[in-house]
Amino acid sequence: MKKSYPSIVLLCLFGLFGLVSCSNDEKLQKKETVSQQSEKIGQEAVKMIKTPLDQARKAAEQENSHGQTVEKEVDKSSN
Repeated sequence: MKKSYPSIVLLCLFGLFGLVSCSNDEKLQKKETVSQQSEKIGQEAVKMIKTPLDQARKAAEQENSHGQTVEKEVDKSSN
């Protein structure tokens, strides 16, 4: 009986260490998941902000280009 007592204690300790290490891995995975989700949300927010700004810039460039073309045509017709 006395010989099995230390082995049972060691077995319980190893089991406890195994559970603790698994729970730490899960917490680390959750932290990484939260970090990944935050990064994804941040990228989506940047995209949502940049898209309208880029479209507005393109529209302004087109307007300027059209305005220059009209000015050239007016100058040609007035000469």
